[in-house]
Amino acid sequence: MILSEKSLNLFNSLAVYEFSKYSSCFEVMNSINETALIEVFEVSPTPNGGILILASSNSEDLDLFYHSIVGKMPETLIHSCFLKSLNIEVVKAYLSQNSPENISNLHFFETNTLCEAFLYCQKIAESGSHIVDFRVIRSIHNRSIIIYSGDVIDQKSKTLNSPSLRVRSYFEVLK
Repeated sequence: MILSEKSLNLFNSLAVYEFSKYSSCFEVMNSINETALIEVFEVSPTPNGGILILASSNSEDLDLFYHSIVGKMPETLIHSCFLKSLNIEVVKAYLSQNSPENISNLHFFETNTLCEAFLYCQKIAESGSHIVDFRVIRSIHNRSIIIYSGDVIDQKSKTLNSPSLRVRSYFEVLK
């Protein structure tokens, strides 16, 4: 999906669900009211079940829907999060459409949940640091890796100061 300025309006808020059953993603999709301003951004199988990401330009609609689902599906819901005022840099990084520049350091954050990764990316973007890479590894064990540059957010990240030309060129940020 290539984002245009017009399509960016869809991403005011995101709801992210991680389920132990892939079929739960479709149950949730099926329960979206036809008149709601909620779009399916991604539905993907994972080794542990499935992930569903919903997007909306109307945060209130998605907020109400998100909480109704969290209350209905506790038996298959592993993790979930709602990002009400989504920073569009998070979406661009998730879709590998960001173009970081001037990398003076790199911080690596790794987690086993997609929800924690999205929340962490939001925190990075709000801090003024730059998301360099957002990877979701869907293998035997789900894993998300966030690489960012700028001020360190917290002590959860591993830092690489003064990355070499070889490391910076991997992220195609050379001028």
